[in-house]
Amino acid sequence: MRQKVRQKNHWPFLTLIGISIYLILYIVAASYYPGGSNFNKSQVGFQWLSNYWCELLGEYSKNGFINKARPIALVGMLFLSTSISIFWIQFPNLLVLNKLSRRIIQFCGVLSMIFFSLIFTEFHDLLIGLAVLFGAIAFILTIYVFYKLGNSKIYLFGTICLILVAFNNLIYLFDYLIDFLPIIQKITFISIFIWISAITIYVSKKLS
Repeated sequence: MRQKVRQKNHWPFLTLIGISIYLILYIVAASYYPGGSNFNKSQVGFQWLSNYWCELLGEYSKNGFINKARPIALVGMLFLSTSISIFWIQFPNLLVLNKLSRRIIQFCGVLSMIFFSLIFTEFHDLLIGLAVLFGAIAFILTIYVFYKLGNSKIYLFGTICLILVAFNNLIYLFDYLIDFLPIIQKITFISIFIWISAITIYVSKKLS
């Protein structure tokens, strides 16, 4: 870790609060979702085991009704994208990295969140692919740094997150075990949030 870390000690708080607000808004949005999923168009409401997170962002629900959850979910996505972008911008400045590596983490991390924040558009699949690609680059470099620092908990958990992301994409591409994808997707998101929060808390302790 770098020694000059006391100048911008507000960003860890913003990252943690942003993720927390996103989770709260997503739970609230789920309560307004009319119903339907890829597996059952006639189901009522949002079912955590069968609906994808991104379905809350659609203009219409899977059962054909106007999706009242959308405005809340979009606000939640704004909080998430902003808070994690702050993380990717600020966190690399505290790492013992050369300038190129630091810029790659910052650029790829923020670009990943920009793509992710736009998945409610008609280019959903393309944007997911781009978000995963650039996010993976930022993840791998960050995991490598914590490996060099000897922080086994953070780099091992980060590796698990990457494996989960890869597993999600394999299921989606090959349509294998697709019935389990909604719950695996949620486990993956929560794991990533925990990993980012763990890094943020670790850094905030170094800042104090």
